[in-house]
Amino acid sequence: MNKDNICPVCGTNNVIEIVYGDPTEEAIKEYEKGNIELGGCILEGDEPNYICKNCGATWKEREFTFKEKVQLYKGKSKKCKGITEKIKLISEIF
Repeated sequence: MNKDNICPVCGTNNVIEIVYGDPTEEAIKEYEKGNIELGGCILEGDEPNYICKNCGATWKEREFTFKEKVQLYKGKSKKCKGITEKIKLISEIF
């Protein structure tokens, strides 16, 4: 799970990286644990880098601004453990 990346669709941080190419034994083990998604070996050039384990959305790597992250966290605090504390901490900064 990538705790620094949040889904642009549902706002959760239950996101994993998509790994492309011929998977190594280590990559297969990580896939079986649910820590990564295997994206295959045939690349067209515009493949997504992340997948949301909650809603299935995929997207290319994109750096969210701090303000965007705050907006995505708002309204999700009841659904995501620990988010309430993060919102309080972020709110104190602004």
